[in-house]
Amino acid sequence: MVIRTSTLTIMILLALCACGQAPAPEAPPDPEAEAQAFAARIGGAPVQDKAPQAPQIAPPLQELDWGACGEARVGIFLGRVANAPTRAEIFALVGQRNEVRFVRPGSVLLSPDPANPRLNLLLDSQDIIRDARCG
Repeated sequence: MVIRTSTLTIMILLALCACGQAPAPEAPPDPEAEAQAFAARIGGAPVQDKAPQAPQIAPPLQELDWGACGEARVGIFLGRVANAPTRAEIFALVGQRNEVRFVRPGSVLLSPDPANPRLNLLLDSQDIIRDARCG
């Protein structure tokens, strides 16, 4: 029985050692060969190397009249509470010629017209100014 147990133990150890061996390293795949093989599988034309092309810069967009209502100037007030002193500073900055509207959450705000010179200051539930838009 001693012989059988030791033989069995040796066989188990050999099997475990064989499982732990790392496979032989494979050569890194050739990207060109993989591309050609893929093209052949999908029935496409062979892939040909193309010379790199210089990037093309898109023409600038037409300048828009941002700030017609003064929303760019009131950016310094974003994150501040819209209390009486802050509102007075806003009116002094944008001038009295512009209509300023403070919009609270849940207020009805009809689709604003960006061409309208009215300044809309969007508030959160704690009366903190979160955004400024024309319309």
